[in-house]
Amino acid sequence: MKPAKHPLGELELQVMELMWREGALTVRELWSKEEFGERAYTTMMTTMNRLHTKGLLCREKEKSAYRYWPSQERGDYWEEVTRDMMTSLVQLGGAPALTAFVDVVSQQDEEHLDRLEALVEQRLQARMSKEEKE
Repeated sequence: MKPAKHPLGELELQVMELMWREGALTVRELWSKEEFGERAYTTMMTTMNRLHTKGLLCREKEKSAYRYWPSQERGDYWEEVTRDMMTSLVQLGGAPALTAFVDVVSQQDEEHLDRLEALVEQRLQARMSKEEKE
């Protein structure tokens, strides 16, 4: 079983949220932002390098510095993380994990529960359609 992608640490998440909003930045440009003013420049450089190593940031040499930008959209990242986590939960927990998921969704927001019902219905229809063709 493939391990679930670990969510980002607090500083990594702050950096990624800003990168998703701003687009391409150098370490110095990121460091100059108000929310990172208290951090050491080297801390920001290390964080961006780690995010690049993890595949979350792309980079290109620009004069004497790298310019970084997100390798994927914010929504795509969170969908991938959620999918990996849910896969692990279902593989490890089976039916109880699914029950807990539905319970949490139903307690949070009726619209989410309706959306979940519609998604399940779509998948069932697609499966029946596929079986009819075979």
